[in-house]
Amino acid sequence: MRQGEVAPQGKWTGSPQGGVKAPDALILPDPATRFARTAARLDSLSAGHSMEAWLRFMARLAAAQHIVADAMGPVAGPDREAVEQAVEARLPPLAADRHGRDPSWRDGWVQRLDGADDRAIPAPGLNR
Repeated sequence: MRQGEVAPQGKWTGSPQGGVKAPDALILPDPATRFARTAARLDSLSAGHSMEAWLRFMARLAAAQHIVADAMGPVAGPDREAVEQAVEARLPPLAADRHGRDPSWRDGWVQRLDGADDRAIPAPGLNR
C-alpha cells in the first residue's frame, strides 16, 4: 500500500497458499524481424520530432543490429542442467556475474563496429 492511501476494504480473493500457480508464457521476439521492426518504428517516429537526429541514429543502429543478427543466426541459450541448478539454488539462470556468453557475440560486435560511421552519431546537446 502506498503512503497516504486507505487500506483496501475488499475481501482477499487469492489463493490461501499464496504464490503463483503458473507463470505467464514468455514469448520471445522473432530474431529475424526484431531489430528491423525497431528500426522502422524509430525511423517513422523521428520525422518532425524534437529529437529527430537521435531517433534516426538509433534507427540506423537497430538496422545494423538486424544485419548482424541475420548474419550470425541463432545463438544457443544456457543448457537445461545449468538452468535447473540455478533454479534449485534459487538463483537467476542468466545472472550477469555467472552467465558465460556464447563467444560469437564478439564476432557480431566486431561486425557492428566495422560498419559504424562515426559521422552518423548526433552531436551532444539540443537538436536544432
